[in-house]
Amino acid sequence: MPTRRLALVAALVIGGPILLYLVNGTAGGFFAADDFQWLTTARDGSWADVLAIGDGARFYRPVVRLWFVGAVAACGPASPCYHLLHLGLHALCGLLLFTLTFLISRDRLTTGIATLLFMVMPGYVEAVLWVCAATEVVSALFMLAATVLVMRAADTQRTAQWWMAAGAALLAVFAHESGVATLLLVPGLLWLTGRRPHLRVGTLWPFAAVGILFVLAVAFANWRNPLLTTGDYRLGPHMVPHALDYVASLYVGPHAARGYIASSLALLAIAAFGSMPARAGLWWMVATMLPFLGFLSGITSRYQYAPAMGFAMMLGAVLAALTRGLERRTGSRVAAALVAGVCLTIAAGRFSRFTVEAVGDRLEWFEEYRAYADAFRARNPTLPATSAIAAPAPQHGDVRPEFIQPMLRWIYHRPDLIVTVEGAP
Repeated sequence: MPTRRLALVAALVIGGPILLYLVNGTAGGFFAADDFQWLTTARDGSWADVLAIGDGARFYRPVVRLWFVGAVAACGPASPCYHLLHLGLHALCGLLLFTLTFLISRDRLTTGIATLLFMVMPGYVEAVLWVCAATEVVSALFMLAATVLVMRAADTQRTAQWWMAAGAALLAVFAHESGVATLLLVPGLLWLTGRRPHLRVGTLWPFAAVGILFVLAVAFANWRNPLLTTGDYRLGPHMVPHALDYVASLYVGPHAARGYIASSLALLAIAAFGSMPARAGLWWMVATMLPFLGFLSGITSRYQYAPAMGFAMMLGAVLAALTRGLERRTGSRVAAALVAGVCLTIAAGRFSRFTVEAVGDRLEWFEEYRAYADAFRARNPTLPATSAIAAPAPQHGDVRPEFIQPMLRWIYHRPDLIVTVEGAP
């Protein structure tokens, strides 16, 4: 397929869904919850705050901290700018997924369907709307970059691309811990796509080095992290129902026995009989889902971002295979194209409807924080010189007291504020 036509397909399947987000008000969103902590650290902190490791109470994510330093420098206090930057990251992920799917399948139909379905899927909307979810989006972007470079390196025999891929993997793991899935994706995709001669020590040792650095950093940075020390994250049988819940959320299906059984049978059938691109998509979904299954709290919207890519690739490959099978049976390319078009329209339309609802839900959440901030500023156009101030208790349960201090530090540009929230423990 000529490069110009392939670029046109990419523009359509990525640009249309991005427009869906824009016309539904994404750029007008405010901030919420953890956003203010990331933003104030980026604006008011030192380089030691951005790059420090070893305080034992937080995850080590210097790549995303650097992202926020750049975002704050570019956007200042303008919230629409941050949402547009974040949406741009999402579009770039869509482009890299398009590239990876084409390198795996060499099929424009599979590539176009997979990318379109990913871009309109509702499960991960929180990752696109919530600015602090840059942790998931940036990590996924570098996972995609690493695997694209690996596919290209295997095809072109260019050593430099292997090193670039390992560098992208390093950035992925230090954007979010889930980036460690890259170390599973690389050998798995090389095996599934028939690039098995490159599964050797001389090729893969840089990725092993990334894994060692990651383990050391996690151990050093998180030895007192409450999430790990209190047992809120651990391996166990709870991971199985969580995996089934993630799959159900990806296709917006029932979280019930009938949905779990149907999806399990479908995934087993794809693993056993599916085409190579479908099995590659299944592997991507499983590998990127694994890091999130240990949470005892259940599934989370933003954590579906990377797994949704594999699910969409798998679904795109299945629909493309069904289309070609119908064409062979009927002898009519037009009839097969019409059936495929109807199926894709139904799937994309259904996903889009839920996506619009999810966007509205997240924007309402942002508006609750905006309403609190606007009301506080109306009563307090300026603050006293003292750093200790009191703030009223939030009237809506979705505005949590622990985020009011960083929010006021952000909007008043006062990193010294110590805020006591009335009624807060």
